[in-house]
Amino acid sequence: MKSGRANFQDGGSRGGGNRTNFQEGGNRNFRDGGNRGGGHRANFQDDGNRSNYNGGGPRRNFQDGGHRNLQDGGNRGAGPRRNFQDDGHRQNFQDGGNRNFQNGGNRGGYGRGRGNGDGGNRGRGGARPPSKPHVLTGEGAIFPVHVDPGRKAYRYDVSMDFRTVRYDGRAIVTSLTKEKRDTRTRALCYRILSIVMGATNDFGVPQIQIAYDNQNTLYSSQPFTQISYTVTKDQLTTELQELLKGNGEITVEISPNQEMEYVDLSDLSQYSSGDIVLDEDQSVRQVLEIILSQGALNSGIFSVVGSGQLYREEEKPIGRGLCTRYGTQKGIRVVEVDDPNNATTKKICPGLIVDFKCSPFYSVGNLLQKVKEFINADARNPNVWEDAIKFFQGIKVCPLYDKHRVLVVKNFDDRYVDEISITLGDGTDDSTGEVISLPDFYRTKKHCRLGEPHTRAVNVYGDKGQFPMELLSILPNQRVSLEKVTSYLREQVHRLNAVPPQQRYENIITEVHAMDFNSDVTKAFGIHVSSEPAENATALEFERPPKPTIIAGGNVQIQPNEDGKFDLGRNKYYQPCNINRWAIIYDGRDCDPHLIKGFHDTFKKVSQGRGITFKEDARLKGFNSRTSSFNDWRKLFKEFKDNQITFVILIDSKSNQHSHNILKMMEAVTKVLTQHVTLEVALKVVEQHQTQTLGNILLKINVKNGGSNYKVQFNTAERLDINKGDVLILGYDVAHPAGVSPEERKENIDKGHQSETRDPSTVGITANVLPDPSAFIGDFFFQPTCQEKVDKHELRIYVKQFLLRLKNNRKKLPGIVVILRDGVSEGQFKMTFEEELPAIRQGFADFEKETKLDYKPKFVFIICTKRHHKRFFEGSKGDFANPQAGSFIENTFTRPDCIEFYMQCHKAIKGTAKFVQVSVVLNEPEVSKKELFSFLHSLSYGHQIVCSPVSLPTPIYQADELAARGFEVYHSVKQHMPQEIKWENGEIKYYELSTLLNYSDSELGNRRFNA
Repeated sequence: MKSGRANFQDGGSRGGGNRTNFQEGGNRNFRDGGNRGGGHRANFQDDGNRSNYNGGGPRRNFQDGGHRNLQDGGNRGAGPRRNFQDDGHRQNFQDGGNRNFQNGGNRGGYGRGRGNGDGGNRGRGGARPPSKPHVLTGEGAIFPVHVDPGRKAYRYDVSMDFRTVRYDGRAIVTSLTKEKRDTRTRALCYRILSIVMGATNDFGVPQIQIAYDNQNTLYSSQPFTQISYTVTKDQLTTELQELLKGNGEITVEISPNQEMEYVDLSDLSQYSSGDIVLDEDQSVRQVLEIILSQGALNSGIFSVVGSGQLYREEEKPIGRGLCTRYGTQKGIRVVEVDDPNNATTKKICPGLIVDFKCSPFYSVGNLLQKVKEFINADARNPNVWEDAIKFFQGIKVCPLYDKHRVLVVKNFDDRYVDEISITLGDGTDDSTGEVISLPDFYRTKKHCRLGEPHTRAVNVYGDKGQFPMELLSILPNQRVSLEKVTSYLREQVHRLNAVPPQQRYENIITEVHAMDFNSDVTKAFGIHVSSEPAENATALEFERPPKPTIIAGGNVQIQPNEDGKFDLGRNKYYQPCNINRWAIIYDGRDCDPHLIKGFHDTFKKVSQGRGITFKEDARLKGFNSRTSSFNDWRKLFKEFKDNQITFVILIDSKSNQHSHNILKMMEAVTKVLTQHVTLEVALKVVEQHQTQTLGNILLKINVKNGGSNYKVQFNTAERLDINKGDVLILGYDVAHPAGVSPEERKENIDKGHQSETRDPSTVGITANVLPDPSAFIGDFFFQPTCQEKVDKHELRIYVKQFLLRLKNNRKKLPGIVVILRDGVSEGQFKMTFEEELPAIRQGFADFEKETKLDYKPKFVFIICTKRHHKRFFEGSKGDFANPQAGSFIENTFTRPDCIEFYMQCHKAIKGTAKFVQVSVVLNEPEVSKKELFSFLHSLSYGHQIVCSPVSLPTPIYQADELAARGFEVYHSVKQHMPQEIKWENGEIKYYELSTLLNYSDSELGNRRFNA
């Protein structure tokens, strides 16, 4: 950066040592009230990152420089919804009815009989053209970064203090750099630094270039002596002067950092030791990220919003006070690449990862006008003001008469501005005791005459009184969580992100060129980015292991097609369940009893065709699921329990948005299995004879009741063939409640709460401990909020419980234990390895002690995540497509210190596929990479609820769904049975809550209840 160029990079934690991440992190937010249902996930982030819409739900903590924010991805929600995820080709009917279009085609519009027809190609438009043949080569949006040997970035601390004098002569000193500020203040800091650089002739060093976080840390391409300088307020523009209250001057101090004088940008020695780097010094990566952002920021086209995210300044309005902005997610990763000077060897270098995105933002402007726009778009909605509060809560604004202030909207007052009076006094300088109306106060004290006083006032965090909306302005660069917006707007953002591979590739290249990664700044630091994706820069090859064989009932073998899909045909299930006493309850106001009887008969007939047996017909019972009280529900399920009914189907309209959550809560409390089917689905089954729809429901019901729909063969997994019974798999994941604003967090702390939010985090955990070694069961438990590290005590207990169940179900204990962990960043590898893995080992020790057995298996610890920004494309320039299902990438842009690869086992339906990043941090049995390929590939086929692979290996896919189920049930209990949630010192008693709601100690402990 040279003086005079704009840089609006976010400020962040300063600190010494390795803490050099200066961009703001975003929180992946899931608000209360919309909990992800018992079904599957909808994808709103480029068909790669899992998220749901229609409300809130548990969030997943995303590290690597901040919390994962699903701003453009959608939010986990409840209720019926279409699933657009690339891993499960299905439509979710309130935890029933998974649409699976077999044999490589969309379900046809005409001529669909009971047979398979033409695989879905006989539609209104005739057969679709054949798909393009897949190839084994492609490119990745990862760009090698070359650094001249010995090049350094010199680190300096920056301090800027604004000094002014009150009317009584008392000095006031305000630090502009000590705490994280809004983007306006960071722009102010940049301008002040530009003035200093101009006045000191670039710190007395010709040709110097700097990278500045616009707060308290600066990196320079050459060293310089300490700088002290004073800037007067009149040297600033009028707009920037308004950010400083009173007359005064700014003292600037720039001094070498005492803990880290410089960072050697070419020093990658820690990665070449051959051992896994768990305690990584990320200084080089972080400084490279800052330097590589400088060219884009200097251009004035981009600004930094969130960790590693650059957005174009241009806004595109989409209505209701929203706009979208194009941007990128970027990051630096140290990887192995082919050595251009030696084709037989690899070299270690930094890699720049870039992905394109489109995110929603609050439109900058007058708050009143934006609120009007929001309200008028849905004026007939009686709850529109409640929606407005949800939408605008947490937004940052500034008063037009005091632009240096930053206020955070809490809600809208029930009163109009002209109905509010205040008392001048209470320790203020205007202490007169006079009662004055709010409009008169602003007219006489702030010299602002209100144009629309008969509008609702705004309450802000911090109990600072009420404010007129017309006097507040929305600050720039504020992203919107999609949980706050309507489904229509969510769909708009989804469409902008779910772009085909060729378009995404072109978007990425366009942004890479616009961000000018080879600017004068980067050149001054000795950095060069291979930004042209020539074959020698980003070329890659795909490995495609054979797809696993699927076994249906009667040992019928089925081969998946190239998309991974397979058709069970008319075969029986591999292991049909037996249903003893069961019931169907239905809303008598919406459902005709004859329809229910027809559904019952069709359901039973089709089930029996799959091999399912029934002891008796279902008990049919009308029940008003829409208006019945919680006590009515509890009485109904007590009756079922007393009559030994073990399985209940609820049929009601999909317009009933509340019955699903209550149904699942009753299941958790009473341990009576449930299945929710919408009236609309029942009508299709009975009146339109859509047995395919019913068949998809049966896939769930058979598994819930202890059956297995099919078995997956691990053809080439060798030692990791789970069907041999010698591999125990533990999968687990953590889901978190919504993050809160700093103001909400402070309020909670002021009330004596130890956590930023009082809702717990939820851990889902699974294992294959049933007699069938390919079947997985699991449970969930609760732990302190927003804690990614799994509670060691609970983890130890659950591991021992799984082992005891395994001992009872099998004659032989497995010799290999594979642990699959989802949802952690590279910075958390050390935490999982040094804290969670020992807790798991202790669970094994507890099992040995209790059973008096000597059990010493060998462990494999694998971390799988889709929380990265790497994109891979099949094909070549101008002709890119999504890679074929079952594609693996090895030895290209992977970590040099451990086994690592990328896999895409599923077929992406919309947009560009997101690969799973697989990192093996422990490998005691020394299994080969090829064994791991086959093992994880086959595991992705074991979901049972769809006849195709899912995006993650089944154990952690199910663990994620279990965590979501636990969160959903918790919120239902919080709403309907709050007295059952026990508290101690302001914290939930997590063990008691887990005991109340989880399934391990019940008769359902051996069932996959959340299928």
